[in-house]
Amino acid sequence: MTQKIEEIDITNLILWTENPRDPIDLKATDQDIANKAWTDEGEKWNLLKLAKDMKTHYDFSELPTVVYHGKVPVVYDGNRRMILAKLKHGLVKLEDFELKKLPEIPKKIPCNVCNKDIAVQNVFRKHGDSGSWSPLDRDIFINKFLKQPKSTFLKLDEATGIISANPHLNKVFV
Repeated sequence: MTQKIEEIDITNLILWTENPRDPIDLKATDQDIANKAWTDEGEKWNLLKLAKDMKTHYDFSELPTVVYHGKVPVVYDGNRRMILAKLKHGLVKLEDFELKKLPEIPKKIPCNVCNKDIAVQNVFRKHGDSGSWSPLDRDIFINKFLKQPKSTFLKLDEATGIISANPHLNKVFV
């Protein structure tokens, strides 16, 4: 399979637990991921800002990238938008989130459906150098999903934990 556009009900879409923005336990539910995104300890999700930036409506010019795991459609790219869609339609709930801040979002969303290899390439193209990932997140993604050797930066963190323990070291200029 290459890529195809498929309209999928957001009820059926599952958020990717291995999202490089903020990986979570593989057994986590959409609600668990939404809770983590709302807590946003690493300031990586910014759900309120995204809702504000979307203004009045869901923009179809950026389609979520979806990979079927068996019969289950998993969102590889577009997890923040899908959290807002699930929130809008009552599929997840977030304490103190004002639903009136959400734009209009349809229940069925056109998605870019592809295989995992293409999805991973698409995710990396969009986020690898955009500044939305930290250098360590980027290096972990390259090693884990693009099957490239570990960078010196990643090896140093795995050996010492110094970068993970000191976020000020996890910057592009370092």
